[in-house]
Amino acid sequence: MKLQPTPEELTYRRDLRTIREARFPRAVNVLVSNRKGGVGKTPTSLVMGGILGHIRGGYVTVWEASEAAGTLSRRSDGPVGSEFSQLLRDVPTIDTAGKLSDFFAPQSSHADVLAADGPRAELTAKNVLQLRKLLDQFARITLTDTGNNPYHEAYQAAMHTADIVVIPCTVNEDSLDGAEDILHVIDHAEGRVSANDGLASRVMVVLSHDGGPETKGLQTQIEARLQELYVPFVEVPFDPAIRKGGGIVLGDLSEESTRAWTRTTAMAVELLGAAYLDVDLVSEQSGFIHLPN
Repeated sequence: MKLQPTPEELTYRRDLRTIREARFPRAVNVLVSNRKGGVGKTPTSLVMGGILGHIRGGYVTVWEASEAAGTLSRRSDGPVGSEFSQLLRDVPTIDTAGKLSDFFAPQSSHADVLAADGPRAELTAKNVLQLRKLLDQFARITLTDTGNNPYHEAYQAAMHTADIVVIPCTVNEDSLDGAEDILHVIDHAEGRVSANDGLASRVMVVLSHDGGPETKGLQTQIEARLQELYVPFVEVPFDPAIRKGGGIVLGDLSEESTRAWTRTTAMAVELLGAAYLDVDLVSEQSGFIHLPN
């Protein structure tokens, strides 16, 4: 007897199709942000980027636009490439995917990671726009891992060139406060970001668990607060493969975790479809900051 697929299986198949078949008229960018540290910004960037790269067959880059170097290079599952500082110097001369790939850390998921291996100079808004312009030439989707200061010029440049925002939030009050801080920054930003149909309308939260003790009833309170704020959210389970530290290998995630993150990524792809895809946000922002030809 042939068993019929369960509703959960049908949802998973639909999510796979959503991710695989999505088409965009230009390169698109996902900003991963929370003002609180330690809430899973880097794992979220890597796992979602890994799922996109795995299902779509590559052309996905995860990169770090924080003002100072973070943990992206340590959490990737491949060694980083040439020096990040060298990339910043070479941006004007990089005109092929091959030249750019020398700076990537290839992932087993077929995504690529761009991060500094060790300390680096503080990123400026000009650096961020230069790198976004370069990455958009060779990647169809980029995920931007951010720092904890949403008022820094590097963050502002990343935010103003983002198509959607994904906010990781663990089940604790500090994490929710950090998420609300980012919502406040977006709501009070200038230009397209805070417009009725702007970036502020394309925000989602990933509610996760870090494996530690959780205050009874807090998750319900967080979900109620997100509903009050009209912010869609999706829950992902605790996964030791993410918590253990070191490189995150997509294939090591549990089946439950993989399906939940696939649902999360499909939601993000659906949000991308509502972005200003007829506008080159990087070129628009470059009008305020001089970029070399």
